[in-house]
Amino acid sequence: MQPYKILDWDSNFFGYKVAMLQQPFFNYDELSEALKNLEKENVKLAYWSPVKRIHENGAVQKISSLGGKLVDIKTVYHISLEGKSVNDFKNDARVKEYNDANIHHDLYELAFEAGIWSRYKVDERIGKEKFEELYRKWMDMSVSKKIAKTILVTAENDRLTGMITLGEKNGAGNIGLVAVDAQQRGKGLGYALFQEMFRWFINHGYNKISVVTQEANESACRFYEKAGFEKDSAQEFYHFWI
Repeated sequence: MQPYKILDWDSNFFGYKVAMLQQPFFNYDELSEALKNLEKENVKLAYWSPVKRIHENGAVQKISSLGGKLVDIKTVYHISLEGKSVNDFKNDARVKEYNDANIHHDLYELAFEAGIWSRYKVDERIGKEKFEELYRKWMDMSVSKKIAKTILVTAENDRLTGMITLGEKNGAGNIGLVAVDAQQRGKGLGYALFQEMFRWFINHGYNKISVVTQEANESACRFYEKAGFEKDSAQEFYHFWI
């Protein structure tokens, strides 16, 4: 396996070379050498996801000394819908499918809210401008159904107050972005969106749903677990600025 791979999409989007380190690098001298080679190739940012989570203080300090920063612990949840029917979940009139070909400005604000724990937000060197541009693109592609099958929303007085994007991954239903306006929390909108989400996936023949969140987003993790999701895995992501 090559020690790293240049990421074309990321490089084009950010305007500088971005790479993914692809080896486990149990030997940190090898990691250091790979980073030196990336520097020679004018790579500015490298992602690294080790095979196992790093707990030893010495290893954490070594990674930090090489410029690495832990920016995310990607946590994957799943739930089975086997034996479930739409009647097992409540229909809430506040939840509708978003069918407008033009994107509502509120969807962008909700997308930014959905991404506040993402590594692109946590890593301050990426910057607010690029973070928001990235999540606007994600929302645009969701509305155009390039990466989502539908979007469920809640609204009040023509203002969108919550949303969830639904898609497919590896043959299973997949949740993309989820957010409720901060000023509208406590009204059961998240619960309503999830109830309708379950109904939508069942109606469209899916018997399993997966979702990715960040371990640091404790409220989201608790919400998924309360809704019946089980944790599949947790994977660390480091950023190295070179």
